[in-house]
Amino acid sequence: ELSRSEKFIVIDANSKITSEVRVIPSEEPAAEPTVIAAREQGVEYSIEHHGHRFLILHNKGAEDFALAYTSADNPGEWVELIPHTPGTRLESVDAFARHILISQRRDGLTGLRVMGDGSTDSYDMEFPEPIYSVGLTNNPEYDTATVRISYTSLVTPDSVYDVDLVTRTMTLRKRKPVLG
Repeated sequence: ELSRSEKFIVIDANSKITSEVRVIPSEEPAAEPTVIAAREQGVEYSIEHHGHRFLILHNKGAEDFALAYTSADNPGEWVELIPHTPGTRLESVDAFARHILISQRRDGLTGLRVMGDGSTDSYDMEFPEPIYSVGLTNNPEYDTATVRISYTSLVTPDSVYDVDLVTRTMTLRKRKPVLG
């Protein structure tokens, strides 16, 4: 698949408990694929391109997954960005030009963490109800400060919002009608 940044072609090879990812610069499609990390028994990982680096969501020594990064020019050593936190499952990472969004699950509740400009400064998106389900929808645009999410709770029907990651405002775009 093509990375959201459209800079790399990403080739994923996965089994139930192992992963291996190779990348090819999209401007050189005939180039030899570069391995991000060799297959290792019991280690699963996925990548997202973000500027000068690849973000790596992995379970190497991290049962609930951790987030690291490596150079996009010369992949090798992984540098920790979000350490493993028992009880907080990092489910996916989505990179945008100026933000990183991490889908996570804590105490059975889904959530979204936002990191601005790839820094370690982050915040968890807040929602009005104590029990809900939230997740990112299709967000193909790389250079944006607005993402689309889906949200539902026991009192709020399936809803789609656009979220401004800078101002933290949510704009309702669609809500499934309640019949009855």
